[in-house]
Amino acid sequence: MAVPISVERWLPIDVVGIPLGVIDLASRERLALVAVNQAWQADPALDWFDEEGRPRDSTLASLLFDQCRDALQGRPRRSFTLGDGPFRRKVTMQPLLDQGASRFALTIERLASRTGADPQRSGPAPVAAQDPPAAADPGRSLARCLLDDAGRVTEAEGSWEEVLPPDLLPAPGHSFLDLVAPASAKLLARILPQPGEAPARLWVGFRHPGHEAPALVAVGPGAHGGTVELRVIETLGRAIHVQELDRTRRQLDFALDVANDGYWDWDVAAGRVFFSDRWHARLGYAPGELNGGVEGWLDLLHANDRDQALYRLHEHLSGRSEFFEIEHRVQARGGEWRWFLSRGKVVERDPSDRPLRMIGAFIDIHRSKQATEVIRHLATHDALTSLANRHLLNEELLQACLRTRRTGRGFGLVLLDLDRFKQVNDALGHVTGDALLREVARRLRSCVRRSDVVARLGGDEFAIVSALDHRQQDLAPLAERIVRALAEPIPLGSAVVRTGASIGITLCPEHGSEPQTLLNNADAALYAAKNAGRGCWRMFERSMQEEARHKATLDADLRKAVERRELALHYQPILALDTLELVGVEALLRWYHPQQGLLQPARFLDIAERNGTMMPISLWTLATAVDQLQEWTAAGIELPALHVNLAASMLRSDSWLDGFLGKLRHSRAAPGDIVLEVVENELTDCATAASTLRELGRSGVRLAIDDFGTGHSSMARLADLPFDTIKLDRAFLPPSDEHGKERAIVECLLDLGRRLQLGLIAEGIETAEQLQLLKQLGCRTGQGFLFARPLPGAELAGWLRAWEDRRRCGADRDLLRAHR
Repeated sequence: MAVPISVERWLPIDVVGIPLGVIDLASRERLALVAVNQAWQADPALDWFDEEGRPRDSTLASLLFDQCRDALQGRPRRSFTLGDGPFRRKVTMQPLLDQGASRFALTIERLASRTGADPQRSGPAPVAAQDPPAAADPGRSLARCLLDDAGRVTEAEGSWEEVLPPDLLPAPGHSFLDLVAPASAKLLARILPQPGEAPARLWVGFRHPGHEAPALVAVGPGAHGGTVELRVIETLGRAIHVQELDRTRRQLDFALDVANDGYWDWDVAAGRVFFSDRWHARLGYAPGELNGGVEGWLDLLHANDRDQALYRLHEHLSGRSEFFEIEHRVQARGGEWRWFLSRGKVVERDPSDRPLRMIGAFIDIHRSKQATEVIRHLATHDALTSLANRHLLNEELLQACLRTRRTGRGFGLVLLDLDRFKQVNDALGHVTGDALLREVARRLRSCVRRSDVVARLGGDEFAIVSALDHRQQDLAPLAERIVRALAEPIPLGSAVVRTGASIGITLCPEHGSEPQTLLNNADAALYAAKNAGRGCWRMFERSMQEEARHKATLDADLRKAVERRELALHYQPILALDTLELVGVEALLRWYHPQQGLLQPARFLDIAERNGTMMPISLWTLATAVDQLQEWTAAGIELPALHVNLAASMLRSDSWLDGFLGKLRHSRAAPGDIVLEVVENELTDCATAASTLRELGRSGVRLAIDDFGTGHSSMARLADLPFDTIKLDRAFLPPSDEHGKERAIVECLLDLGRRLQLGLIAEGIETAEQLQLLKQLGCRTGQGFLFARPLPGAELAGWLRAWEDRRRCGADRDLLRAHR
């Protein structure tokens, strides 16, 4: 069987000898094996999945799905068996916590063959622990009888007393159907007249006072023509008894195997310990080489296990525990460490209750420990980067807080988000995005000490827990190293990516001593770093708590803003600068917050991008703008163009296109009446964005680049994508003609637009001097507070009438003065 990804995708190491697989669960129809190790591939019994990792057997698929569902609902993990004979295996499932509980590790244990198994049999043949007991060999019979075609008994023999009560034993001439339960009688009545050539095997309920006794029977043609032979193969009670005996026998075999791992006999009074030859061999020593004092045994224990072993030993010798039991590592002759479970008990004491003799056994649990460590690694580490995951970070953060309370030694928590990761992921694909995350993880590890904990929390969010000492009282040097390391170009195949990071830092105990408090504080500092322009770091300050609470409130309220009809569009006129004639209006989003009043987009759009509400808000904006255009048209107000801003998230998906274009057609508005504005920074090489923009262009919708000149990616796309207009960002407008550099930039951008045959709209015109300068430079259209502030849709019609009246009869300066 071939699966697409090796187990090293989840683990930095393979596990020798322990078959291990990983299944991914999306739904009952999409359950697949996505990784196996070498031990799995080497086991011929594990051919349960096809070439694509799908279960070959629908019963197996249902069984695995039910196990996954139970695990996701918090029920205890269970084991089950698959296969039979030499292919019989025990399967244990464990959810992987860092993958949203959608992936599960499977560990496989070889089981002894059951009596009567077919050695040639392979494949799944699921047998869950709750299934009915396995039937006995169909070739033998507990009892048998011959029946005529009417179901009357002609001959009976065997141990029918084990099947039926004494007063209901079959006798010649009696109807056999009277001996079974009604449902079984109906079933047999259909089979008896025409039995098949091969015996049919079925469970039948035999009548007993007050209940039915199930038994497995075989029905087939008799030796004499016209007769039917019915054989009782096994009763349910006997099958359960045999199964219990089989389980007991397997347990005894297991105990003997365990004893073979080695035993020890300690003469406490003499101070000498005898170890069995089997245990010597397990560790690679010659027989008797380790016999001697108990100190020699302690010297072989791992340093991290020795104190606990001494404590448990003392507890048992003093009578405070019934048994001595501990898991520990022992050093083999080759230097490697092997895990054992040691169990023992004092078997002889003197009259003063002092221990004289203690015996015990060693159980080799090395493979089990390896598998446990593998599963723990899967559950506590990020599969993509092998960094700690959120689960392990929370554990480490709690331990660090406890150490600080105990020792007074502080530590710092660093949270960081990558800048522009979404653009890279969308433009170059998820494979490149994953490679970027792995390289970021490598650079982060190079910036910290071995004792620091580096974790990936999901997406492009990382965290670091770093201890402080007398030489380092804060994490400013660490933050600077990270900023520099992540600002360096990252080569990824044929592409070179530039990213960066925004970093928030909090200290314990200065800023808090509880894990959740520290996480909240670091997140508040991270938010401040993002607002400061990205590519920088901020240390937590108390004032940030209020900002964080404010952000959390806005986050919660924004999720309901569309439903509560709190959003609105205001419209700002766009004018021809030479005639001051209206050439369009721009729809600008506003939020009427119930407590905070009118909010500008800068206050909440970043939150919308992060909490997933940008798409519904954008869809509402487009629909509302088209409705408003239709309303104005019906009222006789003809607008040359309505500009609407298109959010970045809309460029990463084309699922909204058909609905938007359909609404345009239904409104009877011409597609050319709509101008969709795209922020320059969002013009990446994303194939979906380019496809979406081209489809809009083909439909007749006009496109404009907003905030032109402030981004870094649009120059190469101007000739490639169907833009009609560029909008000059207000940052480039000089306050007066004396600012030569700003004037030169505007001249260059205007010249670029003319050469590319693109219209240019100047944004943010606030003074008559700026208007005059733009006219001198050849800029034909613009908008800004000099002409009008954004107005609600209901007020724009009145403004237009007043503006047109004044424009026709007054001078430009008087007109501007009246409407400023």
